[in-house]
Amino acid sequence: MELLKNLEDDAMVEVPSRTVRRKMKVFFDDLFNQGLDSSDRKNRAVIHSLKHTFASLLAISGTPIFTIQKLMNHRDIQSTIRYAKLAPDSGKEAVIDMGI
Repeated sequence: MELLKNLEDDAMVEVPSRTVRRKMKVFFDDLFNQGLDSSDRKNRAVIHSLKHTFASLLAISGTPIFTIQKLMNHRDIQSTIRYAKLAPDSGKEAVIDMGI
């Protein structure tokens, strides 16, 4: 990608986010979205898929929910709570131990 060529010499390059989204769309379409209809919002890989995967992996590895909230830049904890169910210590074991 031309977008990243300028980073080879450790120079920081400011690129409009719209340009990044457009270039990444081509990348995702070539690698992951072949054969999918462009209106298939449920199954298409998009830039947001990376963000969701990052948060999911944090939760799975046991990262505290408030740390995930901070890293994801969520203003409201409700946006982050969806990842709590992936945490290994979600409280399920406590309920099982009680015999419920």
